[in-house]
This record gives sequence, C-alpha cells and structure tokens, in this order.
Amino acid sequence: MGYISRSKGKPHEVQQYLTSIKEIRASAASVEQMQWAVFEKAFILSRIHPKYYKQAIGLLENLNKERPRNVEVLLELTLLQLRCLNLRQFNWQVTEGVSQKGIGSRFEYVSVLLKLLLDIDPLSVEVYSRIILLFRNAETSREGKKWRTNALDTKCWEPAETYLEMAKHLPDVQPYQLQALYEEMLKLYKYKNCSASKIRKLCMEALEMFPNVHYFLFTSASLTIKNMKQQQTDTESRKGRELLDETAQIFHRCLELRPDFDPPLRKLGKLYIMVGNYSNGEEYFRRALAVKADDQDKLIICMDWFYCLLSARHKYGCVKLIEECVKLERKLHPRKASGLEQMIPSSKNDCFYDFCHAHLNMHTEHYPLAENQFLRIIDNGMGELSFDATIGLIECFTVQKKFDAAKGWIKNTRKDVDHKDKESLAKLNSVEEYLHSVQQEG
Repeated sequence: MGYISRSKGKPHEVQQYLTSIKEIRASAASVEQMQWAVFEKAFILSRIHPKYYKQAIGLLENLNKERPRNVEVLLELTLLQLRCLNLRQFNWQVTEGVSQKGIGSRFEYVSVLLKLLLDIDPLSVEVYSRIILLFRNAETSREGKKWRTNALDTKCWEPAETYLEMAKHLPDVQPYQLQALYEEMLKLYKYKNCSASKIRKLCMEALEMFPNVHYFLFTSASLTIKNMKQQQTDTESRKGRELLDETAQIFHRCLELRPDFDPPLRKLGKLYIMVGNYSNGEEYFRRALAVKADDQDKLIICMDWFYCLLSARHKYGCVKLIEECVKLERKLHPRKASGLEQMIPSSKNDCFYDFCHAHLNMHTEHYPLAENQFLRIIDNGMGELSFDATIGLIECFTVQKKFDAAKGWIKNTRKDVDHKDKESLAKLNSVEEYLHSVQQEG
C-alpha cells in the first residue's frame, strides 16, 4: 500500500468512501486491492468529521489483523487513537478496543502500537512525532499522567526530549518534519508548565533552524511578555519600552507570515491596552474576532479582551465587552440564562468589580442583584463611578419597564449635575432617550 493524498476530498467525492465493506469486497479484483480500498476509506472517513472516527478505527483495527506490522496502517491507527485520547465522546469505543487486548489504559494501548512501529521502522520521523504527541496528550488527563509516570518509572519509555534528539539525527529527516517535532515539543513543555528558561532554550534552538516560522516567533515574543510581568518591568522605563517595541515587531512579523493567525492579534491588543492605547488595542482584538467564524472562539477572544480591560480598570470598555460576551453566550446556549456567572473574579470592597458585576447581572436578567449592586456603589459616593452606577441603575429600571422609578432618578440626578459638565449631561440625555424609546415600543 502506498500513501494516498492528504486532501479531505470534495463533497461529491466523499460519498464513494461511505460504501459498505461488502460492496468493496465485491468490486475488488484482489485481496491487495480490497485492503487498499479499505485503508483509503478509513483515511477519508477520518478526515471528513470526528463522528466517523469510530468507523475508521474499526476498519483499521480489522485491517491490522489482516496485515500485521504494516507501517502505514499502524501509523494511521495511532494517529486516530491519539486524536481520540482526549475526546470524551469517543472514550467508550477506544476503551472497548483496549479491553479486548487486556491492556490497562488507552494510553498504554497507543504506546504498545508505537513500540511496535519503533521496532518495525526505527528511522521513521512520523513515529517520533507521534511519541511526542502521546506525551503531550498525557499531560491533559489524570489517566494520561498516570501512564506517563509509570512508563518513565519502569523505564519503558525515555523522556520525550530523548525522542526529539534522536529524530534530529535521523538520516532522512526533512525540515518540515523537524519543524513539526519542535512545535509538538514546545506544546508539551507548555502543558507541563516547564520553566520559562527551558521553553526559551528550546524555542531559540528552533528559531536558529527556522527563523521565519510564525509559531516559534510567537512563542519567543510571548515569553518576553511573561518575563516582563514576572519581573514587574516598568513599561514606562526605557528598557520596558524597548522590550515592548521588540515584541510588537515580532508579533507583526508573525502576522506577515500568517495573517489569519489570531494569537498575535490578541497579544498586540493586550500590549496596546497595557500601555494605555485602548483604541489600538480594540483594533487588534476586532481583527482577531474577524478571523474567527465560530461563536465559541469569538467568546474566548471577547473574554480575553475583557480581562485585559478589567486589569486596566477601563470602565466603558468593560461594560461594552460584558454585553458582547452575554450576546455570544446566548447564541451558543439559548436555553440557558447565562454561563458567565463566574466571569468576573470576586473582589471584596472593590467598587469597580461591583460595577462590572452589576452590569453582568443586568444583562443576564438578574435585575434585583444588579439594582442592589448599583445602589451600593451610589451610596459609597465614589465620584464618577457613582454617577455611572446611577446611569446603570436607570437602565436597569428601564429594561424592567419600571418607568416611574427611572424618571425619578433622572430628575433627581439632573439637579445634582453641573451644567458645565457636558460629558455627564450627555450620558444622562442618552439614557433618557433610551427610556423614551422603550416606552414607545411598549
């Protein structure tokens, strides 16, 4: 069997791979041709959608019995099993395959397949890549960590770093394969929460060989930002400004190499917010949102943006982002009131956090809670924050159609506002217009 094209196939071409095994057996001229057709079907199924993983794994398991020690079948089978390791919805079918072999865990089963592949082809870069991927997947579950600890303690496996070193010196290793190995290794280090110095050393080693790979550039710049935060580097100092400029240039370089890579856009948004340039920060976060089509991804980006603004205590930005997050959450889970109750960390005696909590409760329709929080801030008399809490309270009354209460607060607040304070008057006029529009709609 030879390797088939790595394309997913066009929709009208995919249907031919959903034929039954009986049809394949009936149409095949030889056993070899039949096995090739089965392998091709399993390959295409696994690339269409994860819901076909079970069927593809079953085909490959049977094919592995018919053609034991076939490298291509084993490579494809291990790749699919690795993809399934951390997908809970597929656990039962993988465990079923494991129990038939009397092996203790799914990770152990995949490791047995990889050991067999190493025995058959000790010079395959693909095998080394899958071994590092196995170690990376093992970091994300209790079962995986148990397997990894046992494998290292009993010396069944060497540490993942060993396989990277071995792969680097294989005679036929290709640059793209080595790049993939470094990427997997860096991801493994991040999952293991390795020290920044260890990650940086590996990243610099990768950059020496691949200076124009966006992932390595992005990782190196992210490490610089992390180090600045840990050392509490003053961003206003000369050194701080130079470091921020350098990292911003690297993130821009990442975007030149891959414009649709959203992490650098988010990092640039954070950098600009960090130095108080909120308009530029918004621009890059908006670009990151434009890259993503999925609402769940958009929600993650909005949450990331919100926490940046929360740290910067940017009041209006936080209020706007809370509303956007709630809208996205409702699109994702229309039957639930909201899954964002824990969005804002609790902070005792912090009126700014109370202000954000009040807006979150208002947008998630927990009106009594929102009213109490707004009133508490107003009673504390926190200047501008107290005035904005008053505007929030009027909005809260308006949404609930408590028009008399809203009008009373507008009237009393207008008496206290300095007529020269155009910004406050504009806010008050805006919320009054909102009240009139809701009344007309009602």
